[in-house]
Amino acid sequence: MHCPNCGKELKDNQKFCGGCGSNVSGLWQQAAPAPVEAAPEPVAEAAPVLPDPVPVAETGTVLPAPEPIAETGPVLPAPEPVVETGPVLPAPEPIVESGPVLPDPVPVEATPVEAAPIVAAPAPIEAAPAPVEVAPAPVVAAAPAPAPAPAPAPVQSAFGETPAPVAQAPAAQATATTEAPKKKKNIVGLIIGLAAAGLVVIIGAIVGVAFLISNAGKETERTKRTTEEDDPTTTTTVVEETASRTIMVYAIGTDLESNGACLSADVKEMLAATPSDDLNIVLQTGGCSDFQNTYMQDGATQRFAIANGNIKELDNLGDVSMVETASLTDFINFAKTNYPAEHYILVMWDHGGGVPLGFGFDELHDGTLTDVEIAEAIKNSDTQFESVIFNACLMGSLEVSKALQPYAEYIVAAESPTWGSAYYDIGINYTNFLNYIGQDFDGDASDYGKFIVRDYMDTVENTQNQTGFYGIDTCMSSIDTDNVDEVLEAYEKFIAALDTRVFQQDGYAEYIQLRDDCGSFESTDSVDLTTLASKYINCGDPAIESAASSLINEVGNCVFTESNNSYTYAHGMTTYAPFLYPNYYNEGRESFLVLGYSDTTVKFYDKFVSKELYILKATNYAGDWYIEPSDARDIQSGNQYDISNLVVQMDGYEAIELYEEDWDIIREVKVTLAYTFDDDPDTIYYMGTDYQYACDSNGYIILQNPTNWVFVKGFGFVTCECLKYEVGEDGKWYKYLGAEALVNGETAYVVIAFSTDEPDGTIVGYYTADIISDTITSNSAYQFTEDDQIIFVEEYYDIPSDSLEYMELGTAVSYETAVANYKYSRVDYVDVNGYIGFDIYDVYNNDYRLPLRPGTPAYEIDAGRDGYDEGTIDATYMVGFVTFYDDNCSLANAPCDWISYNGQIKEDSVYYSGTDALSLTFDVTADASETYTYSYYYSSDSMFSEREMSDSIYNGSASLVEEDGAYRYHFDLTGDIQPGYYIIAVDSPSGDRACISVCQVVES
Repeated sequence: MHCPNCGKELKDNQKFCGGCGSNVSGLWQQAAPAPVEAAPEPVAEAAPVLPDPVPVAETGTVLPAPEPIAETGPVLPAPEPVVETGPVLPAPEPIVESGPVLPDPVPVEATPVEAAPIVAAPAPIEAAPAPVEVAPAPVVAAAPAPAPAPAPAPVQSAFGETPAPVAQAPAAQATATTEAPKKKKNIVGLIIGLAAAGLVVIIGAIVGVAFLISNAGKETERTKRTTEEDDPTTTTTVVEETASRTIMVYAIGTDLESNGACLSADVKEMLAATPSDDLNIVLQTGGCSDFQNTYMQDGATQRFAIANGNIKELDNLGDVSMVETASLTDFINFAKTNYPAEHYILVMWDHGGGVPLGFGFDELHDGTLTDVEIAEAIKNSDTQFESVIFNACLMGSLEVSKALQPYAEYIVAAESPTWGSAYYDIGINYTNFLNYIGQDFDGDASDYGKFIVRDYMDTVENTQNQTGFYGIDTCMSSIDTDNVDEVLEAYEKFIAALDTRVFQQDGYAEYIQLRDDCGSFESTDSVDLTTLASKYINCGDPAIESAASSLINEVGNCVFTESNNSYTYAHGMTTYAPFLYPNYYNEGRESFLVLGYSDTTVKFYDKFVSKELYILKATNYAGDWYIEPSDARDIQSGNQYDISNLVVQMDGYEAIELYEEDWDIIREVKVTLAYTFDDDPDTIYYMGTDYQYACDSNGYIILQNPTNWVFVKGFGFVTCECLKYEVGEDGKWYKYLGAEALVNGETAYVVIAFSTDEPDGTIVGYYTADIISDTITSNSAYQFTEDDQIIFVEEYYDIPSDSLEYMELGTAVSYETAVANYKYSRVDYVDVNGYIGFDIYDVYNNDYRLPLRPGTPAYEIDAGRDGYDEGTIDATYMVGFVTFYDDNCSLANAPCDWISYNGQIKEDSVYYSGTDALSLTFDVTADASETYTYSYYYSSDSMFSEREMSDSIYNGSASLVEEDGAYRYHFDLTGDIQPGYYIIAVDSPSGDRACISVCQVVES
């Protein structure tokens, strides 16, 4: 059968056409009666089947199905809260070609914005039933946060494994025959906003802002310090002798200084250093309305010299913009003339956003400095730098390196957000750096570049260990510009190899999926070069595989890098690859042209962005480079469909029936959770949203309500929004839930960090936010203080008034009490009706929505977990057990155990990550002579679906050995043993299954 819209051949029971995004499920089934419009009631059998709606194509092709749900136009849902200053396409309704309005490009992290007006909370409803109750949660101390992850994990190809969905750790789900508003509001479209899971920046990591982990949740008065050494002078000091090095610090203070005193803290570090007299330190400061020290003048641009622990003013330039090329050129010329040296180092200090957002935000003047403009400023000064160091976020890119290549030997910069020194002693430690290069240093930029990288990451790790706050996710790189041309050449060959696959074959959806799986660098379109290339390593196309391998090797030759925590996909250098923000492409494309990128590369992105804008119905944002997609007349985009007809009744649970071909174009799955009381049918209480879900062995999404949810003693279960969910290259998952609350009277998300290593979650800080509209206030991430007061709340939907409100669940408590009373607790559904709904987004910006319907508690569902080949296996129930299938084999009933050869075993069947091998051993009788074959399977999160079980990580054989006076079989796995769960399946010589067992590996 073929798609009636685009003609693409369809597989049996395929629900969504991969060629154009059309909903074709109606072709495989007969229409069924519409669901009964009634108050939600749990049902014992499958929900009634609805005819599947399919939109009318813009070209006039009429499909034999109803129109999309929305009568006034398709609604584009917001997968999660969006930071107000992030460059997103505003799309509460479908964008029309006649003139949607997008925000102008702005530097990442502009001036902090006041929180949106808060909807007044209704008084607690006296008649409203209490939240779901469970046994009182015991008071527990905050769980220790996980240790920082190692430096970048080996890259992984996206090919070579079964393309079925990964079975996620069970999370929440719910269902209802009466539709209520899905939490949350529809804000932005898929291509622009879907990856907001990767855009919502977690505590302290909002792009470019190092002061976000504030010691106070509200503004406090500051008194400027006055010390003798702070007294400035106005005499310009000219250094006539040539020094070994002159460090020029171009510091735009901005809100980093006015709100966080970050620059003041870094200058204190410079003053604390004891370098030799052979090192000059010259600063130009400005772009700040409120310096937090006595020697810098608010609103003015000044020049200073630092020597012998003192800072002296050299000049006051008055009101001068710091984001003009002429200003940077003039400063370089001043420093070079007055402080000549054999080598020059330029430190660029401020916010950063890479391409196309640029560097620098001046509180007093508009504009930023792009990569090309920074290069122009240096060129105009006729200065060759030993290195350019970016104390700014997101500047570790190929474009920045290429732009500065003629003028600098090394670039030191981060792919990720960087951290400042205001409240935690982190960031580039200038005391350590200046001491390293200032006393008997005979190295070069390669040496101190590596020192900065290591010292920065060591400082972050030490800070996490000392404070217990493990949310400092970051990385840093030192880039050798001598190898940048080789990287660019390899990158362009890779793009050229991709072109045919993406645009002339069926590779567009594939590219979208793989690009989306590369990890996010906050509110930008930066992608790690190595990670992107690695997705195609085993794609089956020799030309692409060869180009990808070459690119990975060239990046490795060019950078020295370290990363931690969730940045396992950071390998040292990003590139601008337009994806989430096509409205910025005009600016980014300019960098491509100025830097001399090939026509093939530019055309690749011209075609890709053109197709994105066509799908979004926003082609008015294109320039004269726009190329109409060759399949434009077939594309179905921006529609919303009710997929109730895809729900099928399984053995004890309901599921959404999807097939492998459907998963090929599914980009994101959002789960909405809610519950009701029998005696209060007019109110739906929201548990929240999640991006983790479970699939059975068929690849069907299970409609299951979560076993556990966020619970705080004295408040009950709390509404939580999923702010971010990612799976790293090492297989570990990271998730941040925002528990809705009032913090010091302001609505906020209390951020709880979950991960493979911390599955019960840890409170790490909070954002101020409008929780009804899901809008996080810009620059509003804070760490809690002992004075903060927290009231957790719950959102509810009042059916008669058609309104979303929230109510306070208890009285204010301190942060310490909240931590002690927090628990990721089991949910008891005895007295409530659990509901679940889904929004499934595809690469064509369509939303396949399952309205809220009754769900089944996860702990009541047995999706074939008791059988080896049936359904999704939860390995946590199998650790330490051996299940025999052949009672006649020599292994049956023999003493057995999991052992470690180097002693790295925690307890029975549980290893530490430092183990050099896993080994299941059996002691048997001497007459055993069989040779057994065995296979190991791995899952990072304990859930083994058909995907994991179809691809073993190791296959071997074992014969009887005599040792220590016993006869023994060893079933060993050696090599890189990662934390997670391992299933071993042992087969007898006949090929029949003999037994299976499970062990676990935890962080040491």
